Amino acid sequence: MMVSICWYEIEFNLTSFCSLQQTDEWARFYFVMEFAFAGYCINMLPYFCMERTLFLHHYMPALLFKIILLTGLTEHLQYLAR
Repeated sequence: MMVSICWYEIEFNLTSFCSLQQTDEWARFYFVMEFAFAGYCINMLPYFCMERTLFLHHYMPALLFKIILLTGLTEHLQYLAR
């Protein structure tokens, strides 16, 4: 998921950066992606160092940020399709 979002951002920036850079939509999309990605990383960072077994409840807070990333990307793609 993270790789696809990074690929999309790089690809989109290369193709139409100038046309969308000035809009409020781009600023909102970028803020949502920064916020959700930072939240995801902050929630997952402590568990990368653990050597014990991790259970489902360890991943649940990060899942919420992943859902926010997915909905933000979907909303942005829907905006571009209009």
